[in-house]
Amino acid sequence: MTLLLESLRIENYRLFKRFEISRLGRVNLLVGRNNSGKSTILEAVRLYASAGSFEVLRSILESHDDLRLDDDQSAVKQLFHGRTAQWTDASEIRIGPVGSDRPVSIRVVDVPSSRFPVTEERARIFAPFSDSSRHVYVSPNGLTAETAARLWDLIALTDLEQDVTDVLKIISADVERISFIGESGRKRVPMAKLSSENQPVALRSLGDGVNRLLGIALSLAYARGGVLLIDEVENGVHFSAQQQMWRVIFRLSHRLATQVFATTHSWDCIEAFQQAAAADPNEEAALVRLDVHDDAVSPTSFSERELAIVTRDQIEVR
Repeated sequence: MTLLLESLRIENYRLFKRFEISRLGRVNLLVGRNNSGKSTILEAVRLYASAGSFEVLRSILESHDDLRLDDDQSAVKQLFHGRTAQWTDASEIRIGPVGSDRPVSIRVVDVPSSRFPVTEERARIFAPFSDSSRHVYVSPNGLTAETAARLWDLIALTDLEQDVTDVLKIISADVERISFIGESGRKRVPMAKLSSENQPVALRSLGDGVNRLLGIALSLAYARGGVLLIDEVENGVHFSAQQQMWRVIFRLSHRLATQVFATTHSWDCIEAFQQAAAADPNEEAALVRLDVHDDAVSPTSFSERELAIVTRDQIEVR
C-alpha cells in the first residue's frame, strides 16, 4: 500500500537547515536525545500532510507560545532555521519527499506591522496539492476529552468500534464495550462496560494507561488512509503493555492504510517496538535514530530486519 511519505526532506525548518531521511516505513519510531529534533519532524509531517494548512501552522506556533510575541512577523519567523537572526526576504521552508520538486513551502511576507493575530497575509504557504491527507496529532498529554468524544462519534457503530475496544483490552481484559456519556454541549466522559461489573464505570478509573491507549486507538481509526503522529508514545503505558500496544499499531496501521510517526524517550518502548516489528509479517517498520553533532542533526535508519541487531549502546534516548 502506498505511503504518504516514503522519504522525507526538511529545509530551513527550526532545528534543521537541511535534513533527509532516505527511507520511511508504515510505522516509524523516532529516537534520540532531548532537543535532537524528534518533535520537530512530527511538526514538519503535520504541515506536509495538511497541505500547508494555515490552521496547523497556527497550532504549531501556539504550542511553542510564539503567538505571544508582539510582532506578528517575528512569530512566524520563529519557524525558520536560525529564527529571526538568519531570516531574509529569500528565506523559505520546504518539506516533502527526498528529490521532490513539489514540496510544501512557507515564506514570510513583510507587511505593515500590527498587533493582530498572525494572518495568512504574513505567512504565505505554497502547496503542490490542494487536498490534505487525513491526519491526527496526539500530544504527550493525549487527546482532550472533547476531541476524543468527537473522534468516537465518527467511528461509533462502524467496524472500527470493535478495534478501539480491542486496544483497551490490553490494559483491562474485561472491557466489553465503551461509550461517551454526557449532555450535548457539556464535557462527555468515556465509560466502560466490564464483564466483572453490573454497572458502567468511568474509563479513567482503570488508570492513565487505558486513557492513553483510547486516544491512540481513536486517532488511528480516524486517520484511516492518512497519517497518525504520536509524541512520546509511551506516556502512561506500563512497559509490560507496550509490546502489545505496538502489535496493535502494526496490525491496524496496515489494515487501515495509515502511516504512523511516533517519538519516544524510553528504551523499554524501543525494545517493545523491536519485538513487535519482529513478529510483524508485513515488514513495514522503521526506527530512525537522531544524532546531534556540531549543531547539525544526522539520522540513521534501521529497517525491520536490521532492528534485531540494534543494541542499547547504539541508541541514546535522553
